[in-house]
Amino acid sequence: MLRLFLWLAFVGGAFILVGCSEDDCIGSDQDIDEYIISNSADLQNLIETEQGVYYIIDEPGDTTSRPTLSSAITVNYVGTTTERDTFDQTSGTPVTFILDELIEGWRIGIPQIGAGGSIRLFVPANRGYGANQAANLCANSALIFDIDLISFQ
Repeated sequence: MLRLFLWLAFVGGAFILVGCSEDDCIGSDQDIDEYIISNSADLQNLIETEQGVYYIIDEPGDTTSRPTLSSAITVNYVGTTTERDTFDQTSGTPVTFILDELIEGWRIGIPQIGAGGSIRLFVPANRGYGANQAANLCANSALIFDIDLISFQ
């Protein structure tokens, strides 16, 4: 019985490892700057931060108050790769995060808008998930996020 259990555990583990190869991931190591240059005609009002994150504010929202790193933010968002493959989204159901627990690209971009605002973030790999493969994303993927900041506390 123990031998059967060990064999099943081994086979199951092998399937998991084979099923999660880098060949199955989406994204690329295309530099965000290359993406910006090749799509510049579509990217009016683009702003670059000192950290290399780009953004476009579609709607500033209520800028009398803006989220800080310790804020709980409630958002709707869609995350895509530079190839326009969607890797994550809220599908219209808002989610709440602590801003300081998110990738650096969000920590840089979200404080640019207030509640009710919307922003598009262009996040280089080193301000996203970096060399780590996250979910179905390839390592070193540049990311694009369309974010609606519903509220924050």
